[in-house]
Amino acid sequence: MRVLAIALFASICVLATLSAAADPGGCEKALVDIAGSARMYLDICAHTFALPSLTKELLAAKERGVDVRLMLDRGNATVSWTQAIKLVPARIPVHGTPHGETIKESFLLADRRIAAVGTAEWKPAQTGDRPGDLRIIRDDPAAIASLIAAFDRMWGDRRYTDLMAPARPAPPEKPLMVSADELFDAYEENAVAADEKYREKTITVTGYVDHVEMDRGTAILIFEVTEWRDRLRGWVRCRFPNENMGKLAPLKEGDKVAVTGVCRGKPLPYSVVLVSCDLTKITP
Repeated sequence: MRVLAIALFASICVLATLSAAADPGGCEKALVDIAGSARMYLDICAHTFALPSLTKELLAAKERGVDVRLMLDRGNATVSWTQAIKLVPARIPVHGTPHGETIKESFLLADRRIAAVGTAEWKPAQTGDRPGDLRIIRDDPAAIASLIAAFDRMWGDRRYTDLMAPARPAPPEKPLMVSADELFDAYEENAVAADEKYREKTITVTGYVDHVEMDRGTAILIFEVTEWRDRLRGWVRCRFPNENMGKLAPLKEGDKVAVTGVCRGKPLPYSVVLVSCDLTKITP
């Protein structure tokens, strides 16, 4: 596992000799106080984020218009005790380290002028009156600039992904493409196998129009199907809802078209049926 502290914080490892000890109220109070002082920017990079008091302060900062960002160790992003999930309704972005990398040393940066650097795990059991665990950095432009550069580099790296973004919906599957002859033949050869492949699925059927008819107020486009093994001719019957009926008006026998609908199998002798159809293509 790669430890980010080595790569990210090597240039500021001397901060311990330049910074003050933690505030008298303890590490948690110091973090909350610094976060509460932010008026424009608040950036946090933490291995563990589980302080309810700090979470409350981040939400308050967001409410008053502060630009809040959280960089979190991926392994601790979804554990039961994390506070990160509570930031999602406020649309506070939470990014995570790449797989195999971890944050060894955490820091909080307010308005890009004051910072707290220290123990990696910000949770109640790991904080409190422990002066050596947190270093407050003020009036040190070089040290602050190093922290800013480290955070901005991580935030701009595409490997550090948004952990709380909703998953992108899978793209809709393209309908199966099949000719009217192929669809009809599949049911003639093996109806069970054909049902498994086509039934209750959205498919696009291509073929030549035999005719269009009305059945109890429903328009039905009939594909002609060539003879199969010297048996009688069959049909693929495509039922159109009212809103799509108008598209059938220009059709005539012999037109080559494509129809998309839901296959209902072969409930009628010599007829495969599609419902909820739409005319998707007309080929001269």
